[in-house]
Amino acid sequence: MAQLLLHGDSRDPQLRAAAHLALWRSSAVLPRERHAALLRYCREELVDAAEAVLAARDLGALEEVSLDDALRQRAERALTCAIRAAGLTRPRAHDVEVRFSSTFGQSRDWRRVEDGAALMPEDLRQIFTTIAAGADGDVEAIRAFAEQPERAPADWLGHMLTDARWTTDWLRAASFHHLTRAALGERGALLAAVTDPGPFLARVIEEEGETEMALNTVEKVLILKTADLFQSVPDEDLAEIAPFLTSVYLDPGEQIIAEGELGEELYIVVAGEVSVRKEGKELARRGERAVFGDLAALDPEPRSASVVATQPTQLLSLSNEHLLALFESNVEIASGVIASLIRRLRRGEV
Repeated sequence: MAQLLLHGDSRDPQLRAAAHLALWRSSAVLPRERHAALLRYCREELVDAAEAVLAARDLGALEEVSLDDALRQRAERALTCAIRAAGLTRPRAHDVEVRFSSTFGQSRDWRRVEDGAALMPEDLRQIFTTIAAGADGDVEAIRAFAEQPERAPADWLGHMLTDARWTTDWLRAASFHHLTRAALGERGALLAAVTDPGPFLARVIEEEGETEMALNTVEKVLILKTADLFQSVPDEDLAEIAPFLTSVYLDPGEQIIAEGELGEELYIVVAGEVSVRKEGKELARRGERAVFGDLAALDPEPRSASVVATQPTQLLSLSNEHLLALFESNVEIASGVIASLIRRLRRGEV
């Protein structure tokens, strides 16, 4: 407990959040002398959530789904951290502890908003509810609370890349990608402004010099997001999958899967088209962003059909070995894939 209390006052927000989660799950109520610090952390997290909501709104004109989703997820995580910080000052019902032991946004049940607001100090309850409403909330009230005027897209991207307290490695990488691709910033100046790039940002910077056909980490994440199997996995965790994706290029008539052979890879069509055939008869055609062989990546088994390119085609492949290794190292990836499989079972697709 002493170590958790120490980490709970850490300047490292990730370490502090982890300590608060452990204390939350143990039903701890911290002594009164720590309440002022907890409520300060609560307010800081609400400001971070507010900024993420505003960034998503002001960047809406870019119509970049990857940024919108990542900012929504970041706001939801900050709201969850705010709830836990405030909640550690008082006893809590068991069902409330269970409800906020995972990410705030995993359920759209407004009971979560009501329960979260009930744990807030009185002066923060209204703004908590407003921020939780996201794009449907009172934007001017959120701007006033965060002390953030409306900003141009380039300003928000630069802020997330360099000095936003709440930014993440994935958001920094995505910001750099969009700034350079949209010519919203000069590359040399952007690199000069970056200090201590994390692994995702460093990878995107390195990939900038690759050929036009090569996909960088951000582009691979955007493609993964379209695959049903990965739709419940947060963007930052999808970025961990991206380095394990292998590009495959097919000529017309070239076979990638043979009926009856043992398979252990899934494939995503980046560009082009493939034909699915059984005993020589065409069953279907799959175009851009289609996924096939995904169950084999979870449980290798003989292929039930052959797959042949009908035109020049680019695929991304992920092996069973790499997917299982990612499951072991990152519970968010495993839980997201499980959630997707459950949806498919309920629809009778598995």
